[in-house]
Amino acid sequence: MQSDSQTAFEQDLNSAFVLSASLYYRLIATDGPRRDPLIVGWHDALHDTARDLSALSDGWSDAESVAAQLSRGISDLLHSLRDLSEMAANMDQPDLSAELRSHAARFEEQLDVNDVRGSL
Repeated sequence: MQSDSQTAFEQDLNSAFVLSASLYYRLIATDGPRRDPLIVGWHDALHDTARDLSALSDGWSDAESVAAQLSRGISDLLHSLRDLSEMAANMDQPDLSAELRSHAARFEEQLDVNDVRGSL
């Protein structure tokens, strides 16, 4: 059984991984071909940090908690995409709403193809 401090550490470690990965992919999406010299130095540091934190967090998680975490993440992502689509529709942005719905549908279809929900 994990202690509360071990569980809190694992959650903080996972949060650090998610943040570093999010920042890395956001950097890729926003900087792209421009390669702004003011932020280009963060590319390798964020990439390496995300990779290393992912490997480190694997050592603190058992398979059951990883599966549960993935299941919660999948559910959260689907709900977020649907909620964002509804918000875009309410803001009179039908094209954006449709695009978000299509992302959710494609993601859900992939889950069904791989039968991920049944295994989680």
